[in-house]
Amino acid sequence: MGIKNPTFFAGIYRALSFAYGIVSDVPGLLVDEPSGPPANTSTQTLSVAFGQIPQLVAPKAQSFGIRVVTYDPYVSKEVAERAGVEQVTFDELLKISDYISIHTPLLPATRHLFNAEVLSRMKPTAYLINTARGPIIDEAALASALDQGHLAGAALDVMEQEPPSGSPLFGRDNVIVTPHTSFYSEESLVDLQTKAAEEVVRVLSGQTPKNPVNPEALKAAQSI
Repeated sequence: MGIKNPTFFAGIYRALSFAYGIVSDVPGLLVDEPSGPPANTSTQTLSVAFGQIPQLVAPKAQSFGIRVVTYDPYVSKEVAERAGVEQVTFDELLKISDYISIHTPLLPATRHLFNAEVLSRMKPTAYLINTARGPIIDEAALASALDQGHLAGAALDVMEQEPPSGSPLFGRDNVIVTPHTSFYSEESLVDLQTKAAEEVVRVLSGQTPKNPVNPEALKAAQSI
C-alpha cells in the first residue's frame, strides 16, 4: 500500500492502538498486556473531530466494525456523510463514546476543553486518547476523574508540560503515556527530514515557506 503521508499514517495507527491499550511496536516505549478479553468492536463508538487526520482514522476504525461519530463545527454534513460518519452534538458525543480521540488544534477555545465538568459527563467505561496537544486536557481534572471512576482510562502522547515532571497521571495502570512520539515510523522520520530540508530550500530561494512558525512575521515582511 502506498502511503501519501507517512507521518499522518503513524499517528492514525497510534491513536487506534492506544484505544486497545497496546503499544508494542516501538522499541523503548511501552508494552502493556491487556488484562482481559477486548470488547466486541461492533458495539463500540469512537468519536473524533473531523480534520485531515480523523478523516483517515475513521475508515480504519470502521473496518473493525466500530461506529464513528464526530463533533466538528467546521466540517460540512456532506463531508461527514461521504465518510459514513454521524455528526452529533458535543454533549451527545460525551454520553455515547467508548473512545474519544482528540485531534483538535490548541486554541484559546480548546485549552482545557476536557475539564472536570466535561470529564464527568463521559461514560465511566470510556477512554480518552490525546495525540493532539497536551493543554486541551486539564491533567489535574483527568487524574481526579480517574480516581473517582468517571472514566476507565486514558492514553496520552502529549502533556500539558513537555517534558513532563511529576504528573499525577504517572504510575497508573489505566493510563498510557508516551513522549510525543505518535508520529513515529521509519517512513515518517524520512518524511520529517525531507520536509524540513524543502522548507530551507524555499526560504533560501526567496519562496514562501509552507509551514511558518510565526506567520505574522512572514506577513509583515511581505508587506514591506
